[in-house]
Amino acid sequence: MTYFNGFPSWRMALWAIEVWGAVLGSVLLLLRSGYAVLVFALSLLGLIGSLLYGFVLADVSYPEIVVTGGMWFTLAIAVVAVLVLIYARAMRQRGVLR
Repeated sequence: MTYFNGFPSWRMALWAIEVWGAVLGSVLLLLRSGYAVLVFALSLLGLIGSLLYGFVLADVSYPEIVVTGGMWFTLAIAVVAVLVLIYARAMRQRGVLR
């Protein structure tokens, strides 16, 4: 718990944008709203910011993350986020989303 409490507030804000943006984007996608594209894009920006902090700016080295496969899991999340954004854009261009 100390690890998470040590995060700067801007990093926690990015995490909140990332997670809740993905949830809201999914709901908007189910409701066929064109705003899903914008919300998914903001969520992806939050993810990029979180990754930047976690793997570049943090004062902690991450050998346990790399060794245990955590980096692959993080990469999978990023790939899914990009694919969902691409899907939402395609559905908006086809007129499925209003």
